[in-house]
Amino acid sequence: MKLSKILKISVSIFFLVNVSLTVFARTYYVSSTYTGTTSNGNLSTPWKNMATVQNNFSLIQPGDTIAFKKGDIFPGTLSISKSGLQNLPIVIGSYGSGNKPQFVGTGSTISSLFYLYNKSFIVFNDLEIADNSISTTDRSIPSKIQLGFYFDGTSTNNIIKNCKISLVGVGLYLSNNCKRNT
Repeated sequence: MKLSKILKISVSIFFLVNVSLTVFARTYYVSSTYTGTTSNGNLSTPWKNMATVQNNFSLIQPGDTIAFKKGDIFPGTLSISKSGLQNLPIVIGSYGSGNKPQFVGTGSTISSLFYLYNKSFIVFNDLEIADNSISTTDRSIPSKIQLGFYFDGTSTNNIIKNCKISLVGVGLYLSNNCKRNT
């Protein structure tokens, strides 16, 4: 009898935690063409650049989405500093209509554009990575983006889907201990 009651309470707590995380999941918007002075990550006042996303990553929780505006170009890099959960991944995707949001690096040589170290359950969806400073026909010029995605340490269960990766050294690099990434 006591075991049954404990089991019911445990299931109830698990359910409440998962439902509360889902209910409070939010979307943070980013637009490089937004010209307003207030920038708090809402649809009407989106963050403006990758540096702002990086500086505010402490706000991101499992189940949240960071949505970059389609048609916009985003210089910079992003080190993912949090993990999602199995049923509540952190999604880095897009919003709006038009071409995928384009990530172009910094203009200088960078080792990676999106970097994960020991992070899990991150989904990258509907993004484009390209070093547009190099020629599409002259293969003697190296890309300034050495790695589009770099999954380091024991990063697991991360997904890259519907992304276009071109004009970079390596699209995805997985260190030796990274498992179950697609």
